[in-house]
Amino acid sequence: MKVNSKQFDSLLVSRDSSFLKIASLKNGKIWQFFYQPLAKYKPSQDDIYLGKVIRITPQFIWVDIGEKNPGVLKRKLKEKPLTEGQRIIVQISKEEINDIVSHKGSRLTQNIYIAGKFCIYHPFNKNIFFSKNLSAITKQKLSAFIGKETGFTLRTSSESLMDISGLQKEMDHLRESWKFISQTSQLRTGLIKSAPTRLERLLRDTDPTTEVIFDDAGILASSKKHLTETDLGATNNFRLASLKEQPLFEFFGIQDDWEMLTEPLVPLSTGGNLYIEETASATIIDVNGGEKSPEEINFEAVNPIIQQIRLRQLSGNIFIDFVRISSSSRKKLLIDFENHLKNENSQGVKILGWSHLGFLELQSPKHYDSLTKQLNQKSTPKN
Repeated sequence: MKVNSKQFDSLLVSRDSSFLKIASLKNGKIWQFFYQPLAKYKPSQDDIYLGKVIRITPQFIWVDIGEKNPGVLKRKLKEKPLTEGQRIIVQISKEEINDIVSHKGSRLTQNIYIAGKFCIYHPFNKNIFFSKNLSAITKQKLSAFIGKETGFTLRTSSESLMDISGLQKEMDHLRESWKFISQTSQLRTGLIKSAPTRLERLLRDTDPTTEVIFDDAGILASSKKHLTETDLGATNNFRLASLKEQPLFEFFGIQDDWEMLTEPLVPLSTGGNLYIEETASATIIDVNGGEKSPEEINFEAVNPIIQQIRLRQLSGNIFIDFVRISSSSRKKLLIDFENHLKNENSQGVKILGWSHLGFLELQSPKHYDSLTKQLNQKSTPKN
């Protein structure tokens, strides 16, 4: 079965004392970093809970999910009204992060879904949805195959399915998973089903030909076991690194890039630098001058800026303050920025244009804290 999944040369999985650091490489160079705590200390996106409604306001519904902070549902007029004390099954749609509603806990949804490699199951929905990236021919082929099936979204990865029966197998597996969840849900508030970990998602969605290199035999074994039990990925290319003298990230020359994730200052080849500061409402990227002209510095800063947005997983509102940019240069710089972004926009970053104060404004959906914030908070225990 051939699937057009995420194309990486390799994934590197390295165990630290209390977390995993994961790197994806393209053409032998770092593409993206990921962080995964070994211990779960707060609700994660896609976790499914049995909750109890504890407070209702005109805009929000607070739900006790058995964690430190209650989760919050946004009220929708068309949905069936809830009452205080009612027990409901909910899913984390956005983790508790430093945004305007962070003090309210995690964002919740009643639109439950369970994701597989090729499709997503929606147990409370009777429609069939298709990824917008699927071709018309593929949509027609899949529609004919699934017939009267309901409650599924066909993912982009189903585009290149050669053995379409694998899709039916996964659909049956997801339905059985939901049946088990709904039948065994607790009588008290709390977690019903944990979401896949960051590593499990990557292994599920990455092309099966990608080499995955581990430096810990236990993590390799548990990853193989998970994928074998769920039948959601291949393990043929897993291997254990035999690096006795040098840690995995150092051997591949990416340890410095990893350590830079928590540093606000990023040096540029021009002699200038980027200063990156995250606040509760926005991320500011300040381009500082070097030995070249302001225009040369600005254009040479474009690619490093986009790379840092990707590596640090920056999202929300992003403002870029370039060096003394003239109005005549703005159009050229904007076109150059758009062209670079097209080639590697994995986070759905949108360019909003220039502000009246001269900032280039960007925006992307914010579902997680940035990787920088995750790393800075990694030693914070659950209260």
